[in-house]
Amino acid sequence: MVRLFKNISFYGFIMFILALIPNCGFFNKPQPPNPMFLPINTTLKKGEQLNLKVRIPENFNLLRPLHPVLNEFAPKNETLSSWTEIITTQTITGSIPGTQRSSKQMVLFAREGLLNSLTNVNVIEEFHKDYKTYKMSTLVMAYDSKGRREVVRVLYYSGPKTCSGVLYTVALSPNLNESDAIKKIKKFAETNTSIVTF
Repeated sequence: MVRLFKNISFYGFIMFILALIPNCGFFNKPQPPNPMFLPINTTLKKGEQLNLKVRIPENFNLLRPLHPVLNEFAPKNETLSSWTEIITTQTITGSIPGTQRSSKQMVLFAREGLLNSLTNVNVIEEFHKDYKTYKMSTLVMAYDSKGRREVVRVLYYSGPKTCSGVLYTVALSPNLNESDAIKKIKKFAETNTSIVTF
């Protein structure tokens, strides 16, 4: 695994995971609704099915054509190759036995990818919990990438067949130190994400 991830970025790693999922071609579709509702547990009866609600800040734009599995957003006028903040949403649905992914698996994948591909990696926080009807896992890490320091919060929820998550990454700058960046990504999760039922 170390050799596999040695020369790719964290987002290269995410796209590698994406490539492993069948039927994930890009499609030209309109911008996603805001807020987005990502499924967590669709095996429950109607009115009790769990979804991850993610509100994308109004000053963020979708970076690629809308994708059924993974989408990335950055502040307006920023790109995939030049960004200061990036929000990634992902949903994996495993309808075939053995293709399901849990929140813990996705967080461990992310942690392994960061540890094996980047430098000066620091695991700041990692937490896993089983709430019976769904599972939640979160990870906060700081690392050096392409000459700068970045901080990411990885947050996934999963049910028996579906796993959805949101990642928020911030690049440090002279005006944003690591401590403040950690507060910023945690505040985003508190104010822009929630569990809702349909």
